[in-house]
Amino acid sequence: MGRGGEIIPFARKSGGGLNELLNKAIILRKTVLNSNKDFLADVGAVEIIFEGRISEVLIDNRLIAESFFLCGIYISRMLRDFIYYCPRSWCAIDYLEEAVKTDNPFCAKNGADICFFLCSLFEGRTDRKRRTTSKQTYIEIGGMLYHRFFSETDSDIGFYMSQNFETMIDVTNEAFARIKGG
Repeated sequence: MGRGGEIIPFARKSGGGLNELLNKAIILRKTVLNSNKDFLADVGAVEIIFEGRISEVLIDNRLIAESFFLCGIYISRMLRDFIYYCPRSWCAIDYLEEAVKTDNPFCAKNGADICFFLCSLFEGRTDRKRRTTSKQTYIEIGGMLYHRFFSETDSDIGFYMSQNFETMIDVTNEAFARIKGG
């Protein structure tokens, strides 16, 4: 697909699937490209900005798969939520321990979200000399926690995020560079 080209239909067993996601991505991309910087002041619009830029990066890099677009939607919502709340801990191991103790799969998801957030937005914080936990360790823990969430809930997004964790970090980094660059 070229920058101004048409969407190639992809078949799916039920619903529109990838076709609907691609159509949404094109609309979001146009919305973000036509928006101005004042748009960022509206917290409700922040999710749209995130999702639009992530969709743009996915399309530009030809990462055309339903799993990538669903991860992009999930990441946009997760990043929006981080605007509203501060996690009780920034240490992924705390969430892993809590998931084991409480048998609550959402603890694993929350820990995976922290790993993703740190790797995608605060990469420099994950590879500091004084820290024993490297970025690669956060990637491994995050992917494992998302997979644990999937295995305990059968949630597709847990599976997709576990499989695409590192790729989506790169996509999110590029999307944020585009947001900062205007």
